[in-house]
Amino acid sequence: MDRHYGSKYATMGDKYLPAADIAKLMRADIKKMIADGTLPGTAKNYRVRVHNYAGGRSINITAVGLPDMWQDCTGIIPGSEDGYSARACRDVWCAGLDLPEYRHAAHAHKTLTVDGQRVERVLGDIHRAYNYDGSDVMTDYFDVNYYGSAQVERED
Repeated sequence: MDRHYGSKYATMGDKYLPAADIAKLMRADIKKMIADGTLPGTAKNYRVRVHNYAGGRSINITAVGLPDMWQDCTGIIPGSEDGYSARACRDVWCAGLDLPEYRHAAHAHKTLTVDGQRVERVLGDIHRAYNYDGSDVMTDYFDVNYYGSAQVERED
């Protein structure tokens, strides 16, 4: 199985970098993207957390305290054309879909705005940039530099 490398993995050289060092590189990328206007807010609006454990490590990036990242779901994901597109809300219990047969159990929830989706996509690119993946799920073999996620903190 071939490994797939993130765009900045090669800058780390062939040596093993601790997750804390990779997190520092990610924080520097975030600061640069804030400075050039790609990401909103300040460095205080972004958390990069490292977790080391037996068998692996994870790095999680979370955007916090940014305004206008979430909105009430109307049944249509912001930025998509209509409720029948592939990007429509997939929660059958979504109150915004207004399906009569599910109205009795429908619930309101939040969805990322277009800006929230963009921030999450940029953070995901940063997260993947230093990673590699040589996993083969068919044989239950996982080979990554680190696990984790990049997301915008949910509003309650």
